Amino acid sequence: MSANPNHLLVEDQDTCGAVIGLMRQHIGWPDSRDECPAFIEVRGSSGAVLNKKFLSVKMKESGLASLGLIVDADTDFLARWDTVKDVCRYLGSVPPEICPDDGLILDIGGKKLGVWIMPDNKSQGMLENFCHTLVPPEAKPLWEFARKCVEKAGTKKAPYNKEFHTDKAHIHTWLAWQDPPGERMGAAITKKILLRGSDSAQCFVCWFKTLFDI
Repeated sequence: MSANPNHLLVEDQDTCGAVIGLMRQHIGWPDSRDECPAFIEVRGSSGAVLNKKFLSVKMKESGLASLGLIVDADTDFLARWDTVKDVCRYLGSVPPEICPDDGLILDIGGKKLGVWIMPDNKSQGMLENFCHTLVPPEAKPLWEFARKCVEKAGTKKAPYNKEFHTDKAHIHTWLAWQDPPGERMGAAITKKILLRGSDSAQCFVCWFKTLFDI
């Protein structure tokens, strides 16, 4: 266990990078993992992040003050929220019936548990949809062109999963045309290719700072 009293569980490295890239623009974020505002652990999937038995043990760790969870809504936000509520009840709390737009934060036995469901705590989607909102206004014409190119590629039998991965294809196509091309989302935020000051970004930053008492 990290000595850091603040822990954050995420699904994948892209989410980890995006969180660091965004928060680094708003608060101090040193390179040393032990000195960061929160110790980030990549769990590999939403199921691993929301594993009830794992979280029950995690919440009992000595020295832990706040635990954050970030998961994608994917194709069914309500189903994901039902899972989150079930986890909260398992951990001994009573979650609200409706997910707060500004992210969930609960007190459980004197420790804080926070949950952010990508992209915005109310819609289906994922990290990539959150990053869609960070595209600068002046880049919207190129963004729309990237979307049309993805649609055109679909008609040319591009093998990406069109039901689940279209939003990913949109953002990565757009990023492929930036300078430098093909940055991962965290680096794109750090380099201000993606805006850090959008409403979505500000809401997430507020949730993060409130959860971890920054």
